[in-house]
Amino acid sequence: MSKGSERSAAKEQYWREVIEGWRRSGGSVRQWCTQRQISEPSFYSWRKTLAKRDIAMAPQQPPCRRTRRKRGPAAMIPVEIVPPSNQPPSASLEIILSGGVQVLVRAHCQPALLREALVALRSEREESGSC
Repeated sequence: MSKGSERSAAKEQYWREVIEGWRRSGGSVRQWCTQRQISEPSFYSWRKTLAKRDIAMAPQQPPCRRTRRKRGPAAMIPVEIVPPSNQPPSASLEIILSGGVQVLVRAHCQPALLREALVALRSEREESGSC
């Protein structure tokens, strides 16, 4: 190995350690370079150079061929919708009719459904003779 390639290998190893140290630190490049008195443009240049070298050295894989697979029947997955726990429970309305009949109306009850229920209760109460 010639003296130039030894120096290049040493320089590459140095920059790999610098870049790996920065990654482990979790800080910004600017902060990392300033603390270690490293040139920020050199840091970026070496990071780019080393990334290219790593790609070039990676084993080449043949392009992936898609094969058609027979699909089985679609599976049904049961789902339960649960309101978020950080919101107050839905408001409800409680209607107490004479004779002790109680009607609990949830917040998102359909108005037509409520009307039908009240009409049915009224006709049932009229048939039984109580008001």
